[in-house]
Amino acid sequence: MNNDGAFAEFLREYSPDEADEQQEQEPDVKLIHDDVIKQPRSTFREKTSSTSGRLAADILETVEHTSNLPIRLKSLVKGLHEPDKGRLVTREMTAIGRVTGSVYSSYFKNASYRAVFGMVASYFAFSSFDLGGSFWLTAWTSDASDPVLKNDTNQRDFRLGIYGMFGGIQALFVLLSYSILAYGQIKASRNLHSKLLLRIMRAPMSFFDTTPLGRIVNRFSKDVEVVDSVLPVIFEDTVYCIHSVAFTLVVICINTWQFAPVIIPIGIVYWLVQRYFIATSLQLKRLDSVSRSPIYSHFQESLMGSSVILATKQRQRFIADNENRVNTNNKPFFLYQLCHRWAAIRLDFAGNLITFFAALFAVISRDQGWGITPDQAGLSISYALSVTQVLNWMVESVSAMESNIVSVERINEYSAVENEAPWVIKSSRAAKDWPQAGEISFKQYQTR
Repeated sequence: MNNDGAFAEFLREYSPDEADEQQEQEPDVKLIHDDVIKQPRSTFREKTSSTSGRLAADILETVEHTSNLPIRLKSLVKGLHEPDKGRLVTREMTAIGRVTGSVYSSYFKNASYRAVFGMVASYFAFSSFDLGGSFWLTAWTSDASDPVLKNDTNQRDFRLGIYGMFGGIQALFVLLSYSILAYGQIKASRNLHSKLLLRIMRAPMSFFDTTPLGRIVNRFSKDVEVVDSVLPVIFEDTVYCIHSVAFTLVVICINTWQFAPVIIPIGIVYWLVQRYFIATSLQLKRLDSVSRSPIYSHFQESLMGSSVILATKQRQRFIADNENRVNTNNKPFFLYQLCHRWAAIRLDFAGNLITFFAALFAVISRDQGWGITPDQAGLSISYALSVTQVLNWMVESVSAMESNIVSVERINEYSAVENEAPWVIKSSRAAKDWPQAGEISFKQYQTR
């Protein structure tokens, strides 16, 4: 109508009422149109961004308070508030909340439960012999107070041989645990990748029409890489830290039993910090994974349309669009690192409380005559000094395990894609001797 061409003249001649109505409503329509046009195109194209949802909500509120707008325009803006309705490409789903136990079970099942149990048992044996070596070293130091054993070379060689045996057995169990870890790592990665590849290769064309290529590439690149090299290391760290913390608390409680009641309030502090830390870091990791797919999609579209981009001189716009998507992906990653620093400060404080109370009870027990010896006090304090770092490591490992297990969750999502019909349907197969004769029969054939 604004171009005032031949078609506009035709509309004015045969639809005068409709044209007048449009002229009356044009200022309000233009106001909303300008609000929408001023926004970047990527805001409405990007399914993973919540900015478009907020923008659509603001526009919808403006439309609802404008009573003289036509019903057709209101329904159009309401459709903008529901981006998935009637769209070919659907929104990428993002899980919310803690990872369910079925995801862990799926990963452990693909790695084989025997490998998981074998690795946990190997680290338990390693920690047990490490604890035995520490107590043996503590008993060795008590020989210095005995004038007979002090200069006895046979006793020294005996102590040294047993202590060396503890170290050798620990090395064997560490080697065994890493061998089992490598076996489970390869098996889990191979099984998950094979299931994902089989499902995607046999997915119907409707799946590829409604799913951007970047989402599929993201599963086969980043998510599979996490399963290959990140999750096994984090799982090994988690198992090691849990055993180290458990045996450290056992040593402290054996030497200074008064320390046992302190474990409860310190454990509550750790639980509270871990509760907020894991929930936040998990969701940030999911946002990081989801915001990475548009980068792959945009890059693939830019490569396919590079000739058109250069011909229309839109290179700078596509470069800026790509940088915006990368910046959007960096935001949750930056917040993820800040979340780790937030937790580290509070965990260091709780770990220092363990060291403080272990040293305090060691001093009080000697003054009160509770029967603690200097070598036992030294063993308890030395374990308490190392537990601070191990506790922080344990919380970060548990959080990283739950954050990165999201990759298994995302792989399982596409491993459950509905497939086409089987390549071979036994009930519909022809007989082995078909065809028996080279003839064609027409039964009840009609033409119109």
